[in-house]
Amino acid sequence: MLNLIHSKNNKLNTILLVNDHHCRSGIGKYIFSLYDELRQMPSEKYSYHLLLQNVPLKKSLQDWAGPNSSNHSLNDSNIIVQHRPSWAKQSGFGKIFQLTSLYYFPRRIPEGFSLYHISSQMMGNSAKYISPAVVTCHDLISIVLKSNQPKLAQYLRAKQIPGIRKAVVLIFISEFTKNNFLSLFDYKEENTTVIPHGVNEIFQPGDKISSRSSLGLPLDRPIILHVGSEEPRKNIKTLLYIIQKLKKQFPTILLVRIGAQSARSQRLIKKLCLEENVCYFQNQSESALAKFYNATDVFVFPSLFEGFGLPVLEALKSGCPVVASNAASLPEITGDAIKLLDPEDVDGFAQAVETILSNPTFQSQLVATGLERSKQFSWKKTAEKTLDVYRKVLEIL
Repeated sequence: MLNLIHSKNNKLNTILLVNDHHCRSGIGKYIFSLYDELRQMPSEKYSYHLLLQNVPLKKSLQDWAGPNSSNHSLNDSNIIVQHRPSWAKQSGFGKIFQLTSLYYFPRRIPEGFSLYHISSQMMGNSAKYISPAVVTCHDLISIVLKSNQPKLAQYLRAKQIPGIRKAVVLIFISEFTKNNFLSLFDYKEENTTVIPHGVNEIFQPGDKISSRSSLGLPLDRPIILHVGSEEPRKNIKTLLYIIQKLKKQFPTILLVRIGAQSARSQRLIKKLCLEENVCYFQNQSESALAKFYNATDVFVFPSLFEGFGLPVLEALKSGCPVVASNAASLPEITGDAIKLLDPEDVDGFAQAVETILSNPTFQSQLVATGLERSKQFSWKKTAEKTLDVYRKVLEIL
């Protein structure tokens, strides 16, 4: 990547990481974890700063504190917060968020930094206004999976692409996403690199009974876990049909969903008579989420499209057996550590889960291979490879 000449410049290089995603989102976890790891690498040549943009006025910095809130405080002078303007009344992350992210906040990134790292393709327009810029592209869902989002969202996300192409380097989180991007847009491949996500060290194997007790979950029911949104690409409809199928063999089976419930899912749960077999939890901290993985018998993830699939990696590191789809980046991330199936194969998913629940030997094999696979990923490795990108860019300035 980048045929660059070494520089003898020993000045202090100030690097600004720019982010507008909440710490509990995949992109938020990525940038906060990267910031934490970079700050733990003492250097006389690099100083790291974090810009949080488009933060709703009622949100405190503590809400954006990342995987380990003890690492951040309101007194961290290296964190800059740009609240959403008062005229932008919307408090969530809908069309006002997307409009201000595209047109308002890119012009408000502070000048004077040696290098800018834009945290996602959804902030790509920022690269038009600051330089040099590195942009991380997590996925192209809004471009290649149009059915996943409303037309306005598709339009606004597509408007970010010209800015992305002005980046001096593009970081992709998977080979799948890189190939996806290069097949659609003109950009020099030699100025790209693939740096996978890491996984928080808080995710470790733990005791199932104590985890269930602390979460208030039943001790004697088979528990299936799913983590994420209910965007169409997450394929929650198929997940619920899998639970309906499993209910015939395991009448007390319980699906635990971490994330908000859509009206669409609510209707389907009622139609399938699964009211006693599905429960929802929202806004869970990393420590609580780690307990959910420990409390679970099987993690099921029939997603249609993922740029990476961080919850799958979290499950593997927690010692939780995983059954997931063979779509998009998931085979690349998981290798042969999990059972991979066609995302629409309800019978196949149900059979795989039934085998895991009924066969302790098979379950132990999946746990062992999953733990081994997860060792290949860490936020420290992500930070080291990202720092290498920074060095190579700054060496030619």
